[in-house]
Amino acid sequence: MKDLNPKVKGKGIQALKKAGIQVQTNILEKECIEINQAYLKWIQTRIPYIVQKIGMTANGLIWSKEQKEHWINGKKTQRFVHQLRNTLDGILVGVKTVIQDNPRLTCRIKNGRNPVRIILDPFLEIPVTAKVLNQKGKIIIVTGNKLDSINKIKKRKLEKRLKEKIQFLELPIQSGKFNLKQVFKKLGKQNIGSILVEGGQTLNTSLLKAKIADQIMIVVSPKVFQTGTYFIQPKIAGKFNLKITEMQKSGNDILITCKN
Repeated sequence: MKDLNPKVKGKGIQALKKAGIQVQTNILEKECIEINQAYLKWIQTRIPYIVQKIGMTANGLIWSKEQKEHWINGKKTQRFVHQLRNTLDGILVGVKTVIQDNPRLTCRIKNGRNPVRIILDPFLEIPVTAKVLNQKGKIIIVTGNKLDSINKIKKRKLEKRLKEKIQFLELPIQSGKFNLKQVFKKLGKQNIGSILVEGGQTLNTSLLKAKIADQIMIVVSPKVFQTGTYFIQPKIAGKFNLKITEMQKSGNDILITCKN
């Protein structure tokens, strides 16, 4: 398969042929496209490949006061998620997740690489003590382009404290939300070619409604909680018809890979 990057397209093949080496192309082309789909999307569109990961209980909850551990899913799934974080360029959450769970959003496998941590925060509500701000690697906060005077001061203080580690992308908001297509287009221009989205109910719902995710990974735990937060807004739960492309066990969990 030829590299579709216009800067190098075909040049490697030409160099090999010039050196007298016989070259065959398009061998296992389908398989090559499959394993390079994230790169191919970004290099052709400059829009990141989006993997939406939803970890939930058997009755569809992503959070509950009943849960004793931070993770709903099991150890094997946790290792798989950290491998995704190691592989993909960025990880994106909404600010509500930061406030509620206070995650680090790092890759915790040996010799792993932290993804760029991306926070959707229209009104710059992120706590200045949030763990995500104190980890190694780059942070991007996507915030509104009309912050009030107090939050403009907060923004300047974060820039002064974190220096080149933090970057703010300012975008218009409507009814308290961003246009997600605008968000991902902007992130693609930052050379972020693939993003793992670990959203809460609001972000999950918005992504599914907009049909933006290239791949949806739903990890179902055998746990059942009586009360909590559903993975999407219940009033629109019956409006999606996802196509299952793969289903497999992950320890005691079930990993369902879908397309919207």
